[in-house]
Amino acid sequence: EFFSWFGKYEGRVECWKLKDWPPSTDFKTAFPELFEDFRRAVPVPNYVRRNGTLKIASHFPSNTVAPDLGPKMYKTSLQDFTWTWPMHIMTHASATPDGKPGCAVWDLFRAQDAEELRNFLRRKFKGTYQHDPIHPQQFYLDSQLRKELYDTHGVKSHRVYQRPGEAILIPAGCAQQICNLADCIKVAVDSVSPESIARCEKLTREFREQNQFMAWKEDDLQLRAMVWFACLSCCRQEKEMNEP
Repeated sequence: EFFSWFGKYEGRVECWKLKDWPPSTDFKTAFPELFEDFRRAVPVPNYVRRNGTLKIASHFPSNTVAPDLGPKMYKTSLQDFTWTWPMHIMTHASATPDGKPGCAVWDLFRAQDAEELRNFLRRKFKGTYQHDPIHPQQFYLDSQLRKELYDTHGVKSHRVYQRPGEAILIPAGCAQQICNLADCIKVAVDSVSPESIARCEKLTREFREQNQFMAWKEDDLQLRAMVWFACLSCCRQEKEMNEP
């Protein structure tokens, strides 16, 4: 039923989203050929592929349960924080309702602008969220609100138009919002890089605080275990390299 409406807009009254698909099965197990195609297609493979040397999660021992960082067919999100270093690849986009090539519009905010963005959302949407105005993904900033954000707080988004075959790599800690101008299919994979550990740790603390007010997100990243196993792996490899 979901795909029967794909690319058809007449009479549609709802926005449907396919979220984190497949939800429980490993993508590599369910679709080995697609997984291999995706693995070959990604840029910066050392950061993105499962066995990438600079992907912290790649150092998890084989006898442990590592976090599922994708790839997944991903949902369309509104205002959100990136707690990893995700890459989104658009594989297909239908034409827009007026027949133009389809694309997705991303607004990316610098990590250092997060508090100013929060202050703006607190003022504009007071009483309509719990604890944090960004994490629950309730709000979308249209052109008028983005202009007001810049005029009052000096914060602007970096707008990117994503088309089929293009990848978006979002730094950890950056707030983001996305608007699909047409029905799109995207595949996403999460990563934690050595450069992003500090930001990921900060966001993990924020998410735990958010969970004090509402059941919202599990700590499925296992950041500290991830860093610990990476340190053990690197120390072991260094020792092996130095042995005569």
